[in-house]
Amino acid sequence: MFQLFNTPASYGLCLARLGLALLLMYQAANFLLLPEGLEIDTTSFLPSVPIAFAIAELIIGFLLLLGFLTRLMALAVVGLRVYAALALIPPPTISVLEAHIAVALLCLLLLFTGGGAWSLDRHLAQRFLP
Repeated sequence: MFQLFNTPASYGLCLARLGLALLLMYQAANFLLLPEGLEIDTTSFLPSVPIAFAIAELIIGFLLLLGFLTRLMALAVVGLRVYAALALIPPPTISVLEAHIAVALLCLLLLFTGGGAWSLDRHLAQRFLP
């Protein structure tokens, strides 16, 4: 009998991880490379924080793409998104808050389940752990 929904859970985790990684890398590159992305409020307490966040998201996105330290990187993204949603001035709009919440929930999925069967974490664990 043909079973339409008989796919391993690792496929879904791999797609979630890759989608999140590509989204983070796109947003970071968009902020760093486009001129309007670098309009930073110099009157704020730490004007270089958005640039540091963008560089961190670019690095985290690349590590998530590989599936290396997936749970730690997911936790880092949750922290970055919570800080960005609550502490940055001006306050974000509702749609921006919804985007932060969606990314944070996707990161929580990866935090609790890991990167899946096709991740560098799994490969290293099978190779070096008993």
